Amino acid sequence: GRLRRKVRLPNVYSCNCANARPKMFPGVLAVVLVFVGVYALDTTTPHPAGTGGTQTPFTGPVPTIEVKDVGVIGGKCSYGGLMLEPTTLNLMKEPCEAWTCDAENYTITIQRCGDFQVPQNCELEAALEAFPSCCPILICGGI
Repeated sequence: GRLRRKVRLPNVYSCNCANARPKMFPGVLAVVLVFVGVYALDTTTPHPAGTGGTQTPFTGPVPTIEVKDVGVIGGKCSYGGLMLEPTTLNLMKEPCEAWTCDAENYTITIQRCGDFQVPQNCELEAALEAFPSCCPILICGGI
């Protein structure tokens, strides 16, 4: 006869979780802290000299949308019930946008206000003026 011997193989799928340490945690924490620091610097502005503690308003990025295949009548763009002169920047306050007609390429470029993530101690204020002054302004209190 043959001898049989039981050999215990290590279970590569088990975890000794009581002794496990997250090896990547310090690196991930450092990346998160750097990101938060850059975000904080990017979303707030320093107090201007001589303004008594108020901050300069900070506006967000302005996204651009291109509308293709618009109607062109007599060299003007026809879109949304409006007739737009070619290459003229049409500034509006309601909706808060700027439209530019490119009749040669049958397109209208629309610029809109950016979206905001409002940090703590900050608020958005809007004015009823033509674009881009109608875009919300991020105003932050003491840092």
